[in-house]
Formats: sequence, C-alpha cells, structure tokens
Amino acid sequence: MTPTLRQRVFIIHNPVAGRRDGFFQATVRKLESFGMNLEMRETRRPGDAENLARDAARNDACEAVIAAGGDGTIREAANGLLGGSLPLGVIPIGTANVFAAEIGL
Repeated sequence: MTPTLRQRVFIIHNPVAGRRDGFFQATVRKLESFGMNLEMRETRRPGDAENLARDAARNDACEAVIAAGGDGTIREAANGLLGGSLPLGVIPIGTANVFAAEIGL
C-alpha cells in the first residue's frame, strides 16, 4: 500500500531543540523535493506548539501537522490536534527523543 502524500503540511518547529546536526534542514529539503507545500512556524515559549496545532486544525490550513522538536513539542502538538482528524508527523530533533525511540522512529 502506498502512503498518501500530503500536499499542504504545517511544520511546528522548536528552534532550541537539542539536535543541531542539520537533520531538520535536510528533512525539510526532502519534503520540499516531494512537492509538498510547507508552512513553518517556530515555537517561542511553552504552549506555542499546542496553540499552533489547534489553529492549523481549526482553520483547515493544512492536510497534516509535523512536530519538529523533542518530547515536549510533540506532546503539545498532539494535544492541539486532539479531537480532530489531522495526522501528526514527527521530526525527532530533541535531546533524548524518548517518544520517537518508543515508537521505533
């Protein structure tokens, strides 16, 4: 089964997440090479990822949300999408990435 390619993707990015090896930038370039229309927003304080995800879902602004950060960013984005139908992707760039390790990402 071929996965569905999402064209309009909202990326919530924590700019102070632990990983600094270019993985995030390389992942964004790869997504763009697939023809995805990416909108990126950076978090600045606790609660931002939840609010950004909720706004993206409420405004029907995208077909998927990606949380780029660590466990806190992922948790907040997931909370912002609760009760809706938008899928959540993860770009694990936190220090420990416990969630990503637990799901084998």
